[in-house]
Amino acid sequence: MNYVKKTAVFLTAALLGCCALTGCGGNGVTIAEEDMPYGATMREAKTTYALPVTYDRRFLNEEQLTAVTDYLSAIITKDAALYETYTLGFYNDYQLDMYSEDYENTQDLVDGIYDGIVGSLGENVSFNMITIEEFTDERVASGLDTILEILETIDEENEFVSTVDNCWALEMQWIVNYDGGSAILESQKLFLLEIDGKYYCQM
Repeated sequence: MNYVKKTAVFLTAALLGCCALTGCGGNGVTIAEEDMPYGATMREAKTTYALPVTYDRRFLNEEQLTAVTDYLSAIITKDAALYETYTLGFYNDYQLDMYSEDYENTQDLVDGIYDGIVGSLGENVSFNMITIEEFTDERVASGLDTILEILETIDEENEFVSTVDNCWALEMQWIVNYDGGSAILESQKLFLLEIDGKYYCQM
C-alpha cells in the first residue's frame, strides 16, 4: 500500500535526521539537515492552524500553512467567503460560468466541491490530520506547468503566468473522521500560488 511505503519513507528520513546529529556509518559520513530531502524533519501542529497538519518545517512557512489549512477548512465547513479568500477571482468566475446549470453562486460551488471530495462518507466529516507528504516547485512532473497553462488560457488577456511570483505542488494525505468511522484519503494534490505576497490555492 502507498500508506505503508510513505510511512517507511518518513521513518527513513527520521533515521537520516539522527545520522546528521550523531554521524552515520563507520566512515563517519554526516548529512547536514539542510541537505536532507523533504520529509526529514516532519512536525505536527494540531491546534496552530485551522486544521491539524503535519509538514516539514524547513519547507513551509506560517503564511503558506495558513493558506492551505484555511482553504481546506473552507471546503470542509462549506464556508464560501473563506473559500473566495484563497481562490483566484477569475477562476471562481470561470467555474460559475462553466457550471451555471449546477451552481448559481460560490456557496453552491463550495457545496459541490465538498460533495465531490468527502460528501460520500456521510455526515459530520472533519479532518483528523492533513499530512503534506511532498512540497516542490518542480514544474513538469508535479503538474505545475499544466495548471499554470490552464489558468493562463482562462485569464489570457491578463497574461496570468507573468503575475505569479512563486508556485508549489503539494501531495497530501488526509485522515478524515465522519459519523461511524474514519478514512485515509491518499495522494490529494493541491497547488499553491504566490501573487503579490498573497497565497492562493488551486485543486
